[in-house]
Amino acid sequence: MYQLIKTSSDGVRIGTIKGKVSQVRTPMFTMIYNFGGGGSDVYRVSSYLDLFKEIPIMMMNWYYLTGGGTFKVKWVEYLDGFKDIFDYLKFIQEEFLKQGMVKQGYQKLSIDWRPIMMLDSGSGNIVRDLLESSLEDHVVVKRFLEMISDYVQFSKKLSFDIMIALDFSRKYTYKKGESESEYYQRMSKELASDIENNLKLLSEFLLCIKSIDDHQGLPMIYAPLRGFTREQYVKCLKKVLELEEKIGEKFDGFAIAGLGEYRRKDTFLFISSVSKAIREHLNELHDYRPLHVLAVGGIQKIIPLTLGGADTFDCMTPWRRATDGNMSDAIKVFDANVEGSFSKYLIPLLNSKLEIIKENSKDVWKYIDLPKVSNDITCECEVCKNFQIKELKELYSHGHEDYYFARVLLFMHALLQHIYLCRRISKDTEEDNPIIQLITEIPDEELKREYFGVVTNLKSF
Repeated sequence: MYQLIKTSSDGVRIGTIKGKVSQVRTPMFTMIYNFGGGGSDVYRVSSYLDLFKEIPIMMMNWYYLTGGGTFKVKWVEYLDGFKDIFDYLKFIQEEFLKQGMVKQGYQKLSIDWRPIMMLDSGSGNIVRDLLESSLEDHVVVKRFLEMISDYVQFSKKLSFDIMIALDFSRKYTYKKGESESEYYQRMSKELASDIENNLKLLSEFLLCIKSIDDHQGLPMIYAPLRGFTREQYVKCLKKVLELEEKIGEKFDGFAIAGLGEYRRKDTFLFISSVSKAIREHLNELHDYRPLHVLAVGGIQKIIPLTLGGADTFDCMTPWRRATDGNMSDAIKVFDANVEGSFSKYLIPLLNSKLEIIKENSKDVWKYIDLPKVSNDITCECEVCKNFQIKELKELYSHGHEDYYFARVLLFMHALLQHIYLCRRISKDTEEDNPIIQLITEIPDEELKREYFGVVTNLKSF
């Protein structure tokens, strides 16, 4: 359940999402954890699950949890024995620790918390797998329609708090040769941009929900919205609202999908204006349901998204940058001029008290190769309070489990910076401080100018 607390004069919303066990203040960044999507680093997030207590929302992927993917992960076979996805993750942690998939001597902390658990379908992977068989589009649509009931029941059985309804999407990172398939490129783009077929899925979703006698235990369900322009996104929203009225069942929120499809447009202003257009139409109807933004919620885009009235957002960037590089180059991490491939460290702007870190005036909110990060960088997050940069580099250089542990710490450090920013925006909004005040404090002049441009230009939409 979502409850709106306040909307600022510049369009920023604060509210709460109440899950089955916990509640979260919004706006808030959503951590993506694709357990089942591979091994190595992905496994180690579960090994160190106890470190993630400050993560308010965690998103998982139905496709991977049900055995899809390049790697066939045997651990998903244990899911049937659980009624809560987070209990399952705690079980997996114990199994990994038993198998030694953890830093030597690591002292696990107790887990007496649970984040809001969100489920995405992983439909880009599903589309890819179906198109590998050169299926025609009407067959793909039929297969998707047949999946809806299983998807809903899966989320209910494992006590997810939020789920994104099934839609057609594309892959933006290619790991199975998708870029070499002209058929995949053409068909996946056509399906992702086919609003009518996406609406057909949403209609079936509403009918599925309506047919369930006992709604107790169902997650909040968000309807994905798609389009090429602001106007098309709003048109899609209007059609979803018409479906709700016709069927007599409502979604619990909405999710802006497909912004990654148009990367040439993926500027701060574009994503702000899309979310603002959707939010304003909902406000006109006195409809204050939550709005999630899929896949473009990186650290520099959080301010533009909240200015557009978005409540939650996600992206894979913190994970991808922390797990860049390879173990063979890691031994060279102490040489700032070295050539090679390395994990990256996010230069922070905010400390744990949500104050500007004045010492960090260069490369703020940018990911820097670990060898090039100064040992005297200032950060007070839970990671950096316990591990100085030189200690992170030392762990990283050791290889094996120390290397994986260092990468998890880099991931956690980046996540915390996203969360601190969301908390700062929430605090400022609650205290009636406009977001322009925070923008003014940013030491990076180029980033500051771009944000000022967003604030100014959004007024014209």
